[in-house]
Amino acid sequence: KDWIQINRENFMSKNMIKSLNTYKEATKELVRYGFLASTEYKTVFWINPNLFFSGNRLKKYADKVNIVESWDKTK
Repeated sequence: KDWIQINRENFMSKNMIKSLNTYKEATKELVRYGFLASTEYKTVFWINPNLFFSGNRLKKYADKVNIVESWDKTK
C-alpha cells in the first residue's frame, strides 16, 4: 500500500511519549523531511515510495507507464 495509518495511542505507548504535542511534532517532522505526506485525515499519511518501496516500481505499475517514442528537448 502507498499509505500508512498511525495509531496515536499505540505509537505514544510504544515510544513512551506522554505529550500529545510531542507526537504531533514527530509527525510534522516526518512530513517536513519528506518521509510522509499529509492527507485529509489526521492519522493517515502517504508514504514516500522513493524511500519505502522495495522492488521495481516500473514492473509493479506497468499499466501506469507511458512509453514515449522520442523526446525533443527543444520543445
